[in-house]
Amino acid sequence: MTEQEVLQIKALEERLAQCEQVNNVLLRAHQQLLEYTKGLERDLQLLNRNMKYEILDKRNQETISYPIIHSSEEAIEEILQNRKSLVRFGDGEFAAMEGQTRAKFQTEVDQKLAGRLYQVLRNQEEGVITAIADNYGNLDKYTVNSQREIRAYMAPEVRESHMRLLLPGKVYYNAYLSRPYAMYADKDQDKLRQKFSRLRCLWEKRDCVFLEGEKTRMGVGNDLFENANSIVRILAPAENAFHAYEALFAAAKQCKKDVLFLLALGPAATVLAYDLAMEGYQALDIGHLDLEYEWYLKGQGGRTEVPYKYNNEYPGGEQVEDIEDSEYERQIIARCL
Repeated sequence: MTEQEVLQIKALEERLAQCEQVNNVLLRAHQQLLEYTKGLERDLQLLNRNMKYEILDKRNQETISYPIIHSSEEAIEEILQNRKSLVRFGDGEFAAMEGQTRAKFQTEVDQKLAGRLYQVLRNQEEGVITAIADNYGNLDKYTVNSQREIRAYMAPEVRESHMRLLLPGKVYYNAYLSRPYAMYADKDQDKLRQKFSRLRCLWEKRDCVFLEGEKTRMGVGNDLFENANSIVRILAPAENAFHAYEALFAAAKQCKKDVLFLLALGPAATVLAYDLAMEGYQALDIGHLDLEYEWYLKGQGGRTEVPYKYNNEYPGGEQVEDIEDSEYERQIIARCL
């Protein structure tokens, strides 16, 4: 074999290797395109299933029933002006009432919890604001991913279940009061600052008692509650907190009547906030608000890792790092674990 033939063979081998590389790239691109197409097909299916509810969202249609949901701003105004308490219902609470589980922090079916949640949902107490998620009609204000998640959840049978559970004609408020950041498409910084500033008015110069999970650590590492007059904490189990209900309620009732209770305990918070309101306290179930503030501070547009706080909406977020914070430890007045 001549030298020229060797060079030709070598050139052909190099060309063949290049073709194989290009082919591999094309195969990967084809696979990605297939996956993207499947995702689009799924989105279109969800959109088609939910479209009539979004298009016909006039809240006065005879063919489709919508709950009456007043805005987060109206809820804040009611709380500030009339010193009302707040109970919230999301997918986890509705699932619990139906004998199901959806959230990491409520992993067990509990019939007693289900019954209490039903009682609270249908309460007609003047001093209690009952909030539900504004998922029933138009979704334009939410991010594309949030729209997708809502459409996936709000199947016709779920809507029917909700409407059976809700009181006809009752005025509810928007439970996303405690979720002002990650779900919403509008990430204008001035508007976001105003939202959190308005929420901070709820505990301005108040003596606050946090009823929270042992790994929740509201306000630790940020300034969300810096304007409160004082903070003490009653800790509950990070998951299935309703098991500790009696101890939590007893510990809470040791506090003075003029304190403000701020709760982050999943479905247990809904019941405790209501029961504390019936005892003459003001209690606000603020759920994920502290996490939302952490995500807002990170400025990445959505949910992110917060290693030292229980974060059920981020992969691995239930695995929480230990902290050494003397101020946090000093604030703990009871551990109902």
